[in-house]
Amino acid sequence: MFSHTILGGKKDNWLVAFYGYGQSYKAYEKLYVELKDSHNIIIIDNPMQDVEAEIHPDNLKKYIADLFVQYNIEIFDSVSYSMGSRFNLCLPLLFPNQLKNIFIIAPDGIKFNFWNRVAISTPWGRRIFKFFVENGSVYMSTLLFFHKIGVVNKSHYAFSKWHMRDDRSRKRVYNAWMNMRFIRPDLNEVNNQIERNSIQLRSYFGKQDPVIPLSIQKRCVRFFPNQKHYLLDMDHNILNEELFALLAKELA
Repeated sequence: MFSHTILGGKKDNWLVAFYGYGQSYKAYEKLYVELKDSHNIIIIDNPMQDVEAEIHPDNLKKYIADLFVQYNIEIFDSVSYSMGSRFNLCLPLLFPNQLKNIFIIAPDGIKFNFWNRVAISTPWGRRIFKFFVENGSVYMSTLLFFHKIGVVNKSHYAFSKWHMRDDRSRKRVYNAWMNMRFIRPDLNEVNNQIERNSIQLRSYFGKQDPVIPLSIQKRCVRFFPNQKHYLLDMDHNILNEELFALLAKELA
């Protein structure tokens, strides 16, 4: 189910990384340039989108625990972007005594929107979602209708239209939502473990992000009141060299 890529491998410090929807390990290659003198990066390849399979926190725990044994890792830091943050936010629950720093970037998993809840939480919701996936013209007409009456804003309309543009794209979105439906960490318990084990959490949000809006940033601050939160003058494409330089300073 899971696979991984390692950048480096000979240093003492380890960073576990999760990328976002539609990305690959290459999303973190420039971060490794910043960290190559101090850290190895284990990038967990996200199985959420290409093959339909249920993913549970226990699957993630076993895979990472086996990696820790294989590479003799006792303590580690973690970083994630967008949907990959759902996995990352599980780590304080799965490895509370080993995780030291957790970085969440434009994180998904802080709040689940109405459409996601409807599509994954009930059998009828999953049937309706699958119907739209299999009938793209009906989906596009319905999306346009909801946009015109103001239920779906301009940014989410454009985002959804792009990611549901053809049969393959719709199937990947369907797989991602279905496969990730059990990766929904309890953020109150996550914060309890962070506080109890002196884990340092840092969040990074873009001020102009149409996908993860500022309301999500405020919610993140409420869930993790004693941690560090940063608002950057960026949109959702926040995973860039400027941010990587900031992360490198935090990990120095």
